[in-house]
Amino acid sequence: MKAVFERQKFLHAFQAASSVVPSRSARPVLQCVKLGSAGESTVLIGTDLEVAVRVEVEGFQASGGESLVLPSDRFGAILRESSDDQLELESDGRRIVVRGKTSQFQLPSIDPDEYPDVMSFEMDSYHELPLTVFRELTRRTVFATDPESTRYALSGVLLETLEDRLVAVATDGRRLAKQEAAATRVGQQPMPSEPPVIPARVMQLYERILGEEEGVARVAASENDILVRAGRRTIFTRLLEGRFPRWRDVLPRREGTTQIELPVEPFHGAVRQAAIMTDKEHRGVEFRFGEGKVELAAHGGELGESRIELPIGYDGPAKDVKLDPRYVIDFLRVLPPEKTIVLHLSDPNVAVLFATDSFWEGVDVRGDALRCVVIARLPFRVPTEPLEEARVEAIAARGGDPFAEHAVPQAAIKLQQGFGRLIRSRTDRGCVVVLDSRLATKRYGQVFFASLPPARRAVGPARAVLAELEAFFRPDAG
Repeated sequence: MKAVFERQKFLHAFQAASSVVPSRSARPVLQCVKLGSAGESTVLIGTDLEVAVRVEVEGFQASGGESLVLPSDRFGAILRESSDDQLELESDGRRIVVRGKTSQFQLPSIDPDEYPDVMSFEMDSYHELPLTVFRELTRRTVFATDPESTRYALSGVLLETLEDRLVAVATDGRRLAKQEAAATRVGQQPMPSEPPVIPARVMQLYERILGEEEGVARVAASENDILVRAGRRTIFTRLLEGRFPRWRDVLPRREGTTQIELPVEPFHGAVRQAAIMTDKEHRGVEFRFGEGKVELAAHGGELGESRIELPIGYDGPAKDVKLDPRYVIDFLRVLPPEKTIVLHLSDPNVAVLFATDSFWEGVDVRGDALRCVVIARLPFRVPTEPLEEARVEAIAARGGDPFAEHAVPQAAIKLQQGFGRLIRSRTDRGCVVVLDSRLATKRYGQVFFASLPPARRAVGPARAVLAELEAFFRPDAG
């Protein structure tokens, strides 16, 4: 093989492929990255036999179709330390020569036939979803795994592949994280009989290796392994063996709970402050919610005490709970700081539930991966929720109109957030379809319209609106 390539692009691809290469192995070939071809593409492959990464390389001009095996440490160092924009690579089967303008390196050659075969993504059946959503699915669950566990399969993340969505679940036996994401199922091949459990280190690899890619992620699971492809990168991994706990049996229900809204960034800061006075013998932080504030207190024995107050919107009956601040902090740090979460409380001896408002304050999906948001109903809150009841009673007690003063403005904010799911960058373009006729027929609909950013508006029967949408999405439309 003789080739010329752009050093910086090749370095990024090489680092991705070599991220799974072991530093030590009884098989020296596994400490290398394979450079080969797949059709008209040049591909880099790294593996430790459990996990493999395939990366299609840009800007690589080669003659000769043979494969090369490149030592990960030495070749990676050459790419990092070289100052040349372009490098030349040449092999005669016995040695590999790398040349720059003022440098030359010679490396031993290893028979590429010794390198293990690695699957490529050639599946006809898989789930597809925006890559940004898939990364958030990973990020919001992997923190709850137990990498050192020998029980069940707690060192991995369960990934349920359902007809229209993916559900990721992780637990270490003391806390549980669950995240759902809408996904499109492509093909009709039967799904695995048992949901796959993906090693935690591979879930972290998804976020790190796929972070530079854009567009969609394709996820294909089988009984023993799973393939994920995004852009030019594909990650293969063998699944964990063992049983995953029956997580639905322990997940607290939302019905009948006291619901308390908490701003992520201020609450995160308050918990971190309170946790300063905790140690191995005094782990807990006491939380008291009520009178428009949350009080956090920690008693660290000889370390001292901490007491923090944070104003919040809850002014119902006082609620007390004691939690390990490490688990609360782990959850809060994977969320956008400007968002709001809802704490569901029932009995002090029952597990608490922290939840995000998944659609209205969801993850960002940029570009053509999201071009239409459909909202079935105006997002009024359920009036029988304890927190809503308390707010309604307080407004009514002073002679106000709870619907006009509270229900409508709060729903308008939610609709504005839902509208914001569509436009996440200056170049995004698309439409929001609201199927609730009250937006056009009720007087309070003007409050909702006033909360939305300027946009072309179409109101009318379904056929007329669809015609407007077809015209909007035509390639020649401005």
